[in-house]
Amino acid sequence: MIQTNKVAPRTPISRLLAAGALVAALDGAFAVALYVYVLRACSAAQLMQSIAGALLGRAAFRGGSATVVLGLVLHFAVACGWTLAYAALRARSGRLRELTATTRGALAAGAAFGVFIWFARTCWWCRSVARVRPRFGRHCS
Repeated sequence: MIQTNKVAPRTPISRLLAAGALVAALDGAFAVALYVYVLRACSAAQLMQSIAGALLGRAAFRGGSATVVLGLVLHFAVACGWTLAYAALRARSGRLRELTATTRGALAAGAAFGVFIWFARTCWWCRSVARVRPRFGRHCS
């Protein structure tokens, strides 16, 4: 039986950063595949500029490559932040560690966390921080 009140050993920062970079790369690849190739809503550059738009507003779309790079950096920073939040939650929750001890449990927890992140971004970040109303039809303009 697994004790649920113990704290997990610390994870090296290099491992957390690698996990954050992997999350960012996979999420970015999914976003490009979906919005650029499947939905044909925008170009990859416009997608990154839309991320920069959280800080710069509509001016991000007039910033050229500088705002593309800013969007990419912000995307990686946010992915690393969510990765650190998940790692901290897992370190403190014996139940989560127990659930993620199996591949099936890890996939279920990851999917649930992904849905939570999507709702947090859509419902809180877009409305409160970026002061934009989320649009579910077109995502890149």
